[in-house]
Amino acid sequence: MLRSPMHHHYLVWLTFLVSVVLIDADPPLTGQKATFGSTLLSKFSERGKFQAADEVRLLRSAPGKEHKEERGFHFVDKVKSVFTKGTPEKLQKWLQQEKSVDTVYKNLHLNKPGYPFDNPHFAAWVDYANTLSVKFPKMSAISTLTKHYGDEMLYRIIQLAKRNERTEKLAIGLESKQMQQWLTNRKDPDDLFRLFQLNDDASKMLENSKFITWTEYVDDLNAKHPDEPTWMYSTITKYFSDEALLKMTSIQKLSGEKSKAMATKVENDWFQANLQNQRTPYEVFQGLGFGKTTDQLLDVVVSDSVLIRTWIDYMNEFNRRNPTKKTTMIETFTKSFGDLGVSNMLDTAKMG
Repeated sequence: MLRSPMHHHYLVWLTFLVSVVLIDADPPLTGQKATFGSTLLSKFSERGKFQAADEVRLLRSAPGKEHKEERGFHFVDKVKSVFTKGTPEKLQKWLQQEKSVDTVYKNLHLNKPGYPFDNPHFAAWVDYANTLSVKFPKMSAISTLTKHYGDEMLYRIIQLAKRNERTEKLAIGLESKQMQQWLTNRKDPDDLFRLFQLNDDASKMLENSKFITWTEYVDDLNAKHPDEPTWMYSTITKYFSDEALLKMTSIQKLSGEKSKAMATKVENDWFQANLQNQRTPYEVFQGLGFGKTTDQLLDVVVSDSVLIRTWIDYMNEFNRRNPTKKTTMIETFTKSFGDLGVSNMLDTAKMG
């Protein structure tokens, strides 16, 4: 039975959507799902070829204000140097005419359903956008692609392209530009936390390379907006309790210097965010899971656990910063368990 071209495009697009869904999944190494996912990725690896120069230029930032007067000269040079003899004459002509990135995107039919890295003109179009953005910074490949796919879908497309050595370099350049766009737009760190799927498993969060990328984004956001600090804590504790978070960091500190540095960074952020938000020692005490039973509290006190030491450090720093709100361990214990509960706990401790 003959299939129409439209039917063929539908199947290609459907296959692409399925593969994108599988990008961040971690299927078992054996079994049907792993075979299916691997087959799709391998097909895209073979299909992910585009007719472009071997050396794909990474995205470049626009020059500073001091170079504005020279832009016209540099732009003409770039028109001559970026595109080779193999580049379609139309593309060179459009660049000289300064046609918008969006218009050329449509002219090259890149707005059609399908995997963009498969299109033989995609790499050349990205170069076109990079070149034009030198003179017109608001025109960029990433802004056009975001309008077409949306943040989440575009992110997954780029991650898929990074897995193919033929498209990896181009994908890394686009990934960098996407991060810059998020930073410019002050994209909520919580949105990225979920996009990177860091909210799925607390035990593996600090080991995830995407977590490092996420913390760097928060750092860059704070560097750009120092008067409006963004705390990692605000996002992380939407998904994990204080108790789970600090247990995780204490374990991670034993996994090597690099892991220890990241765990310490997360702890410091937690510590400072709570102090900044005027969270009382009692509230932190409850958040760390100490307010359940006196027996459990006695165990962590006697064992000198990392969590109880962290809480004591927090209480001392809170008292130093807030002399009119000073509190003590006994006051916090009593507020949690009452006089009788604390008395019984102390009696048990003496007997032990």
